[in-house]
Amino acid sequence: MWHNKGKAAFLGLAGATTGLLLAVACAPAVTPGGGETGKAVEGQRPTIDWRIDWDGFVKSISAKPDEDTRTTKRGGTFVYPASSDPPHLDPASTISWPAHAQWTMGYNRLMAMKTGIYGHPFKWELGTDLAEKWEVSPDGKTYTFKMKEGVKWHNKPPLNGRDLTSADVKYSYERYMTNPQSVQKSTFDEVEKIEAPDKYTVKITLKAPSAAFLNKTGSLFPYIHAKELVEEKGDLKLSLVGTGPFMFEGWERGVQVNWKRNPDYFEKGTDGKSLPYLDGIIFRIIPDESTRRAAFRAKQVDVGTAATPSELKPVLESVSDAGIQFINAPFAVHLSGQLNQQPWSDVRFRRAVSLALNRQKMLDSIFEANAHIQATGIPWAMIYDTPAQARTPEALGKWHQLTPDVDQAKKLMAEGGYSNLKLKLYNTPAYGATFAGMAASAKEDLAKIGIDIEIVETDYTKFYTGMYLQGNWDNLILSHQGNQGNDIDEYTWGLTHKGSSRNFWHVDDPEMDKLTDAQRVELDPKKRLDIVKQIQTRWADQVYQVWVPYANSYVLWHKYVVNYRQNPNTGTGYSFGPSLRYVWLDK
Repeated sequence: MWHNKGKAAFLGLAGATTGLLLAVACAPAVTPGGGETGKAVEGQRPTIDWRIDWDGFVKSISAKPDEDTRTTKRGGTFVYPASSDPPHLDPASTISWPAHAQWTMGYNRLMAMKTGIYGHPFKWELGTDLAEKWEVSPDGKTYTFKMKEGVKWHNKPPLNGRDLTSADVKYSYERYMTNPQSVQKSTFDEVEKIEAPDKYTVKITLKAPSAAFLNKTGSLFPYIHAKELVEEKGDLKLSLVGTGPFMFEGWERGVQVNWKRNPDYFEKGTDGKSLPYLDGIIFRIIPDESTRRAAFRAKQVDVGTAATPSELKPVLESVSDAGIQFINAPFAVHLSGQLNQQPWSDVRFRRAVSLALNRQKMLDSIFEANAHIQATGIPWAMIYDTPAQARTPEALGKWHQLTPDVDQAKKLMAEGGYSNLKLKLYNTPAYGATFAGMAASAKEDLAKIGIDIEIVETDYTKFYTGMYLQGNWDNLILSHQGNQGNDIDEYTWGLTHKGSSRNFWHVDDPEMDKLTDAQRVELDPKKRLDIVKQIQTRWADQVYQVWVPYANSYVLWHKYVVNYRQNPNTGTGYSFGPSLRYVWLDK
């Protein structure tokens, strides 16, 4: 049976077997905003407090879909305030957010999660991208994709607008699988072979049936790129020629990245002409948060963000025309070391660090309660119905409670023979004020159990590419979890299995390997969820990482920006290109 777009709604625990697509339903949207044009999105709203009411907390931060009463206008340049440069542009060797924001402009994937105004603001919903339809063999091991015909590479050397073919998909996937620098290997480690039997057919045979593979073809990283460009340049670190809605026009490091409209893009707008509507996009590099907000107020950039209500309030008071979207992102932040290095290799030390942290203080003082907390790297939305469920003592487990247990932490330190330790904690200014606040809070908390922390602020490129992605840092690091994806396998097997290219902490736990292997081949969603809960229990108990609050956020835009939405299922910014296809400027 062939499946085509509109036939699959994939969430975090989707499975595929004998050509039938199975899904475990997640909760209703927590984010009020986005959704299909003209349709309200049902979901939970934040509790209206903010100190107290503030016009119904700006009417529940609910971003209603744009009314399609205005005539679509083409043209104009959209300006986005980026916090940092990408480390480079090669999708095989980084999973950096600033790089990903650029890839979404110029590349496409075989499949893709629905984004922008046509994507659910919370759920993972799989759709097609370069694929037109697909089928799965009765044994669940072979996926055959029929590609859209007539898709063109950007009309730039060395591709010069040639047709995209199945050979391009085969080349890209095999490069992810075999490139020595690839951090994408874990996405394709289930693959036995890839064939291109004709110009528009891709046939992928797996080693075993997989509950995750189809989702992973639409995940955040497997972009389709061209052999000619790799052969000409040696890699893709400074070059990008794709099939996406925008064409790369240049990058002045520390200043901006420039894009212009792809006139030959294969999707059509409401006016019957090729998307996108915009003439171009500029990513303006503005590292300082307050400067970014000032630029938004002055309409020097078209969108802005705020991490807390107190950051949001002065912006809304000075910008009368701002649209708002509340994003309850499902990802996580950790403080961690390397499991192959002392003292992080000792579970007693890891538990002591976790018990010493006052997460409730972080939530209240740094995030103004506008954050969530979890006990593993699994997005809470893949297991629970609401963030509140993920905050219960049962969900957080023994070692990740909101309030500290300093006495028990000291006892564990004594059992391990640890006292008067001096450790570095690496952070990067690119992650903003909330990370700086958490680092300072952790320093204060850990001093109470005999750990003297030196906070080391580190350049983003060195921090992320040179240290984090290499699994190469001494002492401690404070970072995002380093993996965003659309299937539970990418957060379980991908982050903890000994064989994964994204196991940056050197987890080597046979019990976790057994469980994470089991979830990827379990095709019954309910049984798979049971295994995932066992994984969560083991993960929280062993404290491979110490998990700390992750900020929700507020996305803002000037009202002349039409159809701007972000989708928390892929993280703020991870759906820029697909979302910006539909954006136009009413000015």
